[in-house]
Amino acid sequence: MTIKNTAQADSLQVVLESSAVEKDLYPIIDWDDAYANADHIKNSANYPDNWQASASAFRQKLTARSCAKLNIKYGGGERNALDLFLPAPTQSLTSKGLVVFVHGGYWLRFDK
Repeated sequence: MTIKNTAQADSLQVVLESSAVEKDLYPIIDWDDAYANADHIKNSANYPDNWQASASAFRQKLTARSCAKLNIKYGGGERNALDLFLPAPTQSLTSKGLVVFVHGGYWLRFDK
């Protein structure tokens, strides 16, 4: 980087100083703790079971309405599958657009 004038030098110094301040204010000492959100959320042990129950109920509801195609294979791997949720048949003629939500599951548990 080439600094062409004192204004640029002053701006760079402010950025460098603010970065140093942020680093000092928020040091990450324990990276495992930094990513262990559950340790810092009240009743977090209940969340995964609640998510799983809600997702299961959603799949059952949409499957009963013929609005879900589950476990569509897209590759040769055991876990290469996706779920497709469609609009209700009465809405299919008026529905427009597509939402794609890519999620590999909870980092430590679950799958798609």
